Amino acid sequence: MNATATQASILAVDDDTRSLMALQGLLADMSLRVVTAKSGDEALRCVLRQNFAVILMDARMPGVDGFEAARLIRERSRTHRSSFSPAPTRTRRP
Repeated sequence: MNATATQASILAVDDDTRSLMALQGLLADMSLRVVTAKSGDEALRCVLRQNFAVILMDARMPGVDGFEAARLIRERSRTHRSSFSPAPTRTRRP
């Protein structure tokens, strides 16, 4: 990757550390900056600090779940001239 090019950032959000590690492993060879968050609240703080090309978020998390976080991020994006199309993911748990 060209050192002067802007590196795309992806936000991965899941309360399951194993899922976050798996996502980081899958994305490692793609020259992307992967930022992780372990809750919807933490994801919201990340979105306030920087823009992301893609947000991959678990739908089922304690506290602010993926659906609520996506709704809040979408509301913010409407007022900040950016686009956000939520597609929350769901980790299959036993």
